[in-house]
Formats: sequence, structure tokens, C-alpha cells
Amino acid sequence: MKQIPLKLSVALGTFFFSLALVVAWFYFIQLNKSEWLPPSLVFNEDVSEPREGLYVCKDFTNKFENTTMYFPKNILDDNEKLDSFRINWRAKHLKAMNEPSFLSVPDEVNEAYRFLWLRSFHHPIAVRVWRVGEQRCLTVKELDGAGGYEPGKIIVNETRPLTENQWIAFKVKLEQGNFWNLPSHNKHIGLDGAEWIVEGSKEKDYKVRTYHVVDRYDGGDNRLACLYLLRLSELKIKEDDIY
Repeated sequence: MKQIPLKLSVALGTFFFSLALVVAWFYFIQLNKSEWLPPSLVFNEDVSEPREGLYVCKDFTNKFENTTMYFPKNILDDNEKLDSFRINWRAKHLKAMNEPSFLSVPDEVNEAYRFLWLRSFHHPIAVRVWRVGEQRCLTVKELDGAGGYEPGKIIVNETRPLTENQWIAFKVKLEQGNFWNLPSHNKHIGLDGAEWIVEGSKEKDYKVRTYHVVDRYDGGDNRLACLYLLRLSELKIKEDDIY
């Protein structure tokens, strides 16, 4: 049997070694990429801008009026009983998160938005962003229950500043989804899925605020804005858990 020339042996060895490295790197990426919300589902903006030198966020939750009403009546369904059920279900999770009602946003807050994500079999999550003058902030909360069952207790409660670019990027996505002009609910109601509830409150005229809520089974037109908030929240969410 003829022996393989030395140069050929080295070439083959180098080839298979390189191939092994490529395969190993591929599996490494596959194992880790599902741990984060895929950037391709949002946009290509960098959400990890440095926060050094930014202000310390002051949460105005304690200045919200003490109210048990989270949503206006007859806003989430045309049927009075279904409307009451849907309002109470969402309010139950917001209360468990110790979240304020957007019907009583204090005057200091120029505008505020909140995304409540209720997935049937996964932890309830709320991401709230607001602006006070030139300061823009985010609060993320997560419960250990399930969106389709009992809320559970708070396991994540973090507040951090946003950069101007992050705030603008979110507002652009919100406007692209036509948030302020969408009806608050539609006829698409599913089972064992996820409710995507987006609320907004902003100054309109002197000491008069505008409130709006859009509730969609699959995110609807607000889906990209909501996904961007999840990226900003820095929560670890697997791609398969987005529904």
C-alpha cells in the first residue's frame, strides 16, 4: 500500500481540523442564540448603548393616584360581561406586579407607555417606559406565575435609564404601528395563546391627558414596538416562547 505524501497528510489534517472548528462553532451558536430574543425579529438597532453618565431614574409610581381601576369600562369588548372579564383578568396581573393605573398618570410624566404580555403558559411580563422632560426610563417586571392562570409573585423588578436613540426608536415603531389610531380591541380572540396589551398616556393640552389602550391576541400592528421593548428589557426570552 502506498503511503500518503507528507504534504497531502498535512493538508488533509488541516482541512478536517478547520471543519471540526466550524461545526463546533455552529453548534455553539445554535445552543446560545435561543437564549435571547432574536434581533432579526425586531430591527438592527443596537439596544446596548452605554448608560454611563446617564441620570438615575426616578419612578413616579408612588405619585399615581391610589385607584383600583386599570381600564375604562366598555373598552376591551363590546359585550359587557366579556369586557368586565377581560379587564379584571388584566388588572389582576397588573396588581400583582404593583403596577400603577395609567388612568391616573401624574402631571410630572410627559408621556408613558406600558406593554403587558400575558402568555398562557409563561411568566407574565410588563415593560413600562416614560419620559419626564429630557429623562427617559424603563421599568421591567416579571411574575413567576402564568398569564393564563394565576399571576404569582414578582421575580424581576428593575428600573434603568434609556438613551435618546432608544426612546426615539421605540416611538418610531409605535407610530409605524399606528398605535394611537387603532381600535382598542378586535374580534380575534384565541385560546392558549398570548395577549399583547399596550397602553399609552401623554399630554395633549394644558393639564389634559390622552389615554389609549390596544389589546391584541398576537400583538397585531404593535408587535414590533413590543418586541423592541422586550429587547430593551434585557430579559432572556427563547424564540420558541414568543407567541
